[in-house]
Amino acid sequence: LIFCNENRVHHFTSQLSQSEGYAIIFKSSFLDHNYILLERLQLNRLFNYHIESPVLVPQNLIDEDMEKVVREMYNEMHLSKEKLKPEIVRSLLYVLLLKAERAKEEQVPQYTNSHWIELFHTFKNRLESGYRSTRNARDYAGQLNISYKLLNEIIKNFTNKTAKEFIDHLITMEIRRYLASTSLSIKEISYKIGFEEPSNLVKYFKKHTGSTPLKFRAMQ
Repeated sequence: LIFCNENRVHHFTSQLSQSEGYAIIFKSSFLDHNYILLERLQLNRLFNYHIESPVLVPQNLIDEDMEKVVREMYNEMHLSKEKLKPEIVRSLLYVLLLKAERAKEEQVPQYTNSHWIELFHTFKNRLESGYRSTRNARDYAGQLNISYKLLNEIIKNFTNKTAKEFIDHLITMEIRRYLASTSLSIKEISYKIGFEEPSNLVKYFKKHTGSTPLKFRAMQ
């Protein structure tokens, strides 16, 4: 199982060109709508690349029978009658995610402070939704009601980067995503990322990648 975060461009190598499987695509609002059920669990391991690998190979795949759940979802989507279809598909997806989270916990040693996982998860979500407004790590520490020093310690624990370095990395990746997957101009990308002037984005991108945006796009 490969868990792909939203707003990311993914590429499968040629070795996987003959592979077969299922793609399950759902919006993050699915998790929001099921927040009451997920409040305790929050699926922090499945969709957080910085904490764990996005690839899950459950040792007990047969026992968990995840493939059966996926087949049931497929059949429900394509073969069943319309009555209660959305509710059944959502329920099956919820079960699949819970099984995957449990398999992930069994696969990976429990060495991480669970409270730090929640703080890191919240920080990353707030950064992804708020970086257009602020790229200041201290602002995010304030939103989490923790000190800047503690935020730095948490980020370093998971990524070996300071909070500022993590923010710069995420923004640089966002710029790369727009350059590689859209035909937007540098000015348009600057607006979407939150830079007031295109020249500021060019300087920022070159500082962190060693390349100008146009050179990077030309190599794609």
